[in-house]
Amino acid sequence: MLQGPAPEPGASAGGEHPEARGFGSGRSWRWEIPLLIALLVGLPLLAIALARQLAQAAALRLPPEIDAALGRPSWQALQLSGARCDDAAALRYVEGVLRPLLDALGPTPWRFELMVSDAPDVNAFALPGGYLVVNAGLLSAAQTGDELAAVLAHELSHVTARHGTQRLAGGLGATAALGFVLGFVDLGAPAYTLAELASLGYERGQEREADELGLALLQRAGVSSLGLATFFERMSRAPSPPELLSTHPDPGGRAERARQAAGGYQPNLSLPAPPPVACGGVKAR
Repeated sequence: MLQGPAPEPGASAGGEHPEARGFGSGRSWRWEIPLLIALLVGLPLLAIALARQLAQAAALRLPPEIDAALGRPSWQALQLSGARCDDAAALRYVEGVLRPLLDALGPTPWRFELMVSDAPDVNAFALPGGYLVVNAGLLSAAQTGDELAAVLAHELSHVTARHGTQRLAGGLGATAALGFVLGFVDLGAPAYTLAELASLGYERGQEREADELGLALLQRAGVSSLGLATFFERMSRAPSPPELLSTHPDPGGRAERARQAAGGYQPNLSLPAPPPVACGGVKAR
């Protein structure tokens, strides 16, 4: 019987060489598909994280005037929005609580400006460059001057640490990284979700740093840091925690750190309690 030539070493009985099977054939899918998924997910996340870190470092090297330029448009829009609280006593009170904190800060490259908003939400925020907004809802919820001072010290620390500028720069860096890795295509929700996941720890890290800087600022100003503890303990027990707690670290842990910071410290400044507030949707107490 005539026989054909013997198959080449490594060839299958059907004459097909294993190397000719291609990607994913045979049993190789057990590692090829997971590897492909890991690359598709891991590369964008890695690019976002690296771009955010680089942008954050670059933001700290920018002149302080950049911070004011970034925050000014939003500040001007707020001024024109009609959201300003028309209660002059409320503005004077917040200015009085803010003054010792600014004195304790000392010279800074930022010119701080204050607005009391008639919004009923329990919240306050700082724009890059030193623009501070305090909602009337926060004044209504705070029971002592120390509680309001603690929130203000936290927001001032966001400004001095340039968190807003870093966050904006990091967002731009993440967007650019996604476009580079994914070909500048519109991925909609998946791309947005990746960016949000990558930025979560970054934002919470900023909040922890603002807490630490704020507690130190309170003590330099002679104000008790217990206000931070009592305020967040009370707010965290509310049926619907206020917006002020939404993106921050665990309020219980923050309160405990504030109590530890207050241990053995004797404040020398007594701040009056907030006055009744009557503006917008906030009822006078």
